[in-house]
Amino acid sequence: MTVKAAYEFFSRLQKWLVIAYSIAVFLPITYPWVVLASGLVAWVLVSILARILRSRGELEKDAVEYPILDAPLTVPLIVFAVSVFISGFLQVDLIEAVRSVYTLRAMVVYFWVYHLIRGNLPLRAQILSGLFAMGTIAGAWGMIEQLLDIHPFTTYAYLQATGFTLHPMAYAGQMQITAMVAGAFLVSGAYRELVKPLDKLPVFALITLFNFLGVLFASERNAWLGVAAAVVVTAAFVSVRMLGSVIVCLALASVLAWNYVPVVQTRLVQVIENPLSDIGVRVRLEIWKNTIELWKTRPLFGYGVRNFPSQNFDIAEVPGQGDLKHAHSNYLHVLATLGISGFLTYTFLSMVALAHSLRNWYYGLEHRKLIDAGIGLAVFGSLISLMVAGLFEFNFGTGNVRLMQWFVLALMISNVELRPGAGAKSPGGEKAHDHDRESHGPPGAGGTELEVQS
Repeated sequence: MTVKAAYEFFSRLQKWLVIAYSIAVFLPITYPWVVLASGLVAWVLVSILARILRSRGELEKDAVEYPILDAPLTVPLIVFAVSVFISGFLQVDLIEAVRSVYTLRAMVVYFWVYHLIRGNLPLRAQILSGLFAMGTIAGAWGMIEQLLDIHPFTTYAYLQATGFTLHPMAYAGQMQITAMVAGAFLVSGAYRELVKPLDKLPVFALITLFNFLGVLFASERNAWLGVAAAVVVTAAFVSVRMLGSVIVCLALASVLAWNYVPVVQTRLVQVIENPLSDIGVRVRLEIWKNTIELWKTRPLFGYGVRNFPSQNFDIAEVPGQGDLKHAHSNYLHVLATLGISGFLTYTFLSMVALAHSLRNWYYGLEHRKLIDAGIGLAVFGSLISLMVAGLFEFNFGTGNVRLMQWFVLALMISNVELRPGAGAKSPGGEKAHDHDRESHGPPGAGGTELEVQS
């Protein structure tokens, strides 16, 4: 095999691997890691082979030689990693600092996927089509699993659905992301950029429904709250009309779920009538109190991300799950492990991600790049959902959720690239949006495809 043939082979392999990842990410955590590791190896080989071919004059220089430096979240991720390193170093030693940074390894998926899509923007439609299709299957399975009390993949018969992740919290976090991404593509009309038959409204409406059903039957109360808050906030950034429609639909869905989905009352009645009688509430209040006391002892740099003191609660509902090594809250956990300095870098990372997603939403609409607008709104909604749920759960550190979250974030290109004539053009970038220019009129007051039609 020649160098050129090897380069072309591994380039094609990378594209298939990233599509495979969009499916494997819903499975037990070993599977996405196997695909990701394979993708990283292919990435390294392609980079080496490309350098050899360029040195021979057999390959043109990329328009953007180092696309990772162009990624919207590269700088805040580096800043956050530095704070993790410093915390580990100050609390223990250099080895601990390196091990602490290694805990962030799931975020490498962001750089791998961004590098791929930056050179091939149409690939995003294929990636998202795989994600939505598998999300539909996971949502449908979660509904069956919870309603029929079938748990073939877990040793403990949870009341809640666990999908294919083996744990309800991880499953709920993933379905929060895919539900908000699907919802954003539905209201923006960006679903029309997906592969057939997902580009048809009736088909995609059904896909969106099953992704939201996954959240419902995961039966995590923090996920319900997160999605409810996210759909309202996201709709507010679309239009007043969309906000009103979402509030009405949310109220109707809540009434139907309360009356016809037994697990909803099971999960909520006790909390409403007597919050302190609920084990989940009592454990959280206790661990939050302990976490605040821990933070007070090392307020500036915390204990280090690997050194959160284990706390045992014999009253845990799930046998063997009473030994907690997290604070049941993103914010308190980061505060205790990284201190004020790390909390500020975490906040910086979150705010930059939110700001870029909103800019992509508005720039995408303004310049008629529908899939970019849809991805921007999708990232914004999924982040809001996870951040609200993160008040009561450590989803930022949950492996399955983290692998999904940074995967989706990687699909959001720099908003600078959405402006005509700005930045370098990616191969196939213009073709990716031909359908937008033909079908999507100038954004008016309503701002979305569905509103233009209505």
